[in-house]
Amino acid sequence: SAVAARAYREAREASEAEKTAQMRARLRSAREERLMVEQKAVEIREAKALAEREKALELEKAAEAQKAAMHEKFAALAAARRAEVAEGDERRAALEAERLVLKKREMKALWEKQKAREAKYAEMMSSENDAGSALTLEVRSHRRAVDDARAADRERRAAAKQE
Repeated sequence: SAVAARAYREAREASEAEKTAQMRARLRSAREERLMVEQKAVEIREAKALAEREKALELEKAAEAQKAAMHEKFAALAAARRAEVAEGDERRAALEAERLVLKKREMKALWEKQKAREAKYAEMMSSENDAGSALTLEVRSHRRAVDDARAADRERRAAAKQE
């Protein structure tokens, strides 16, 4: 039975060696499979990342184009506004020049009126003209006119109060 025991032991060892080899093969196969799955996952991840980068690049290009168009539009609007402002400034300058001319005319008319008044006063005060009696008459007539105006105003106010 020593032969049987040895045969049994050898068969058992051979069976265990075979099982060990099978287990190692299965483990190697599982490891290779896991590595392949991981490799595929990495490839998928890289492909997704690449697609995302390309998409982001496209979006960035679109944003840049939109930004450039907006800047162009704003530049055109700003140029139009500057032209409008320049036109307004020219119009304002022309009006100002016209106003200055009118002001000069008005001042000249006032100056001439003042000169006429001074001449009239000088004539009134001249010694040939009875030395100021004309001025006295003028002052009296002016005072009467002012007094009459005040009286009329008082009467009008009194009438307004009574109503």
